[in-house]
Amino acid sequence: RTIPDVLAAAAIPTRPEAVNSRLVQQRLAFVNARYVADTVAHGRGLRLTDRPADLPRPSHEAVLHGMSRRAPLVKSPANPANTITRNNLRRHIDTIHMDGHGGFATAVNGAKYFVSFHSNHKYGFVWFTRDLSATSTLNGLKAACLEMGMPRELRMDRNQALVRNDPIVVTSFQQHCLDNGIAFKISPPRHQEHDGVAEKAGGRDLYEHATALLAFAGLPVVWWPYAIQHAVDAFNRIPRPSLGGQSPYYMHFDAAPDLSSMRTFGCPAWVHVDKASRGTTASFRSRVSRGLHLGMARDSPPGTYLVYKFATKRIVVTRDCHFDENFELVERTPTGWQYSASRLDRQPDLMGMPTATRNLGGAAKDIPTSSTDGTPAPDTAVLDDDAFKAHWDAAPTHSNSEYTQTFEPEESPDAVPPELSDA
Repeated sequence: RTIPDVLAAAAIPTRPEAVNSRLVQQRLAFVNARYVADTVAHGRGLRLTDRPADLPRPSHEAVLHGMSRRAPLVKSPANPANTITRNNLRRHIDTIHMDGHGGFATAVNGAKYFVSFHSNHKYGFVWFTRDLSATSTLNGLKAACLEMGMPRELRMDRNQALVRNDPIVVTSFQQHCLDNGIAFKISPPRHQEHDGVAEKAGGRDLYEHATALLAFAGLPVVWWPYAIQHAVDAFNRIPRPSLGGQSPYYMHFDAAPDLSSMRTFGCPAWVHVDKASRGTTASFRSRVSRGLHLGMARDSPPGTYLVYKFATKRIVVTRDCHFDENFELVERTPTGWQYSASRLDRQPDLMGMPTATRNLGGAAKDIPTSSTDGTPAPDTAVLDDDAFKAHWDAAPTHSNSEYTQTFEPEESPDAVPPELSDA
């Protein structure tokens, strides 16, 4: 044999190399799983130890930095979620069970209380407010009637701010109910168990599951309104034996709930950055911005989400985002999330921050450091309460293509209540 033939034979291993699909995908410039399987099947020298179809999507954060795209707009007439009406004021229902809760630690949107509304079919609605005055509660009742329908009867606990014992004094809340033909059914003082629907479905269940959501994501208590809202959206879609195996959503809208747009609360999210926002040299700039998933945008079509962007410290409403629901692309630590290092993400003009450190609250001393001089380690999202509001108003100003929702939280939040302190 000639020398080239000998060299070629020596370069081919006698046994195929056993590799996993993730490694082959990295070698092939992060192509999709189908190309990984086809390349190994039609080549030689490699043997897969797992199924490429089991690769997570995306398999690495670098795939998002380089190949993120806008979400396609798909309108399906067969999806009832696209045709369900949200204005149900002309609809009449038997009863709404109302209960007020709080005060809690001041949230990022300034909320300290919430009012829960439930129908007899257990369909839930929550209204967040800074106080439980008659005006705030009345606004919540109007929003609940718009979502659920006009009730013939309102069950609630006795509250002097809403319904006075003196029949001569009529509050604005009472006047609204009188004008719309809503009768009161008020529980006796210190006997809230008379309205079990409001106390359990609108109280204990929400506290327990919201606390679990915060603990799973490793979030501070200032995010409790979004955890409560996510729990309500989930409960509305869960079938109940008391409803004949149907969900409250089905009983309320007469349509099966759309589950395709639900995502894990509090998981890492990456918002797509369009070409115009990436600048003139957009070809090799990252196409995503890191963030935190806070739930579905209820006033928008299915597939629209609320995402807190670390770079701008703002909550945006967007459809163009990616999620890591299993926390495979970040490492959860006692102080926050640890992202994989990326030189792209360290560019000051890429994400709007001088470093890749992502703060969800937390003093600089709490940020994991890579040196003894207190320099923050890159690619770290700190999840802590203390300095969140101090950094909230210090965010840079950006012109984003997404709708931006800003808040002005109070400077002195209340103490964390015992029922949420563990989260």
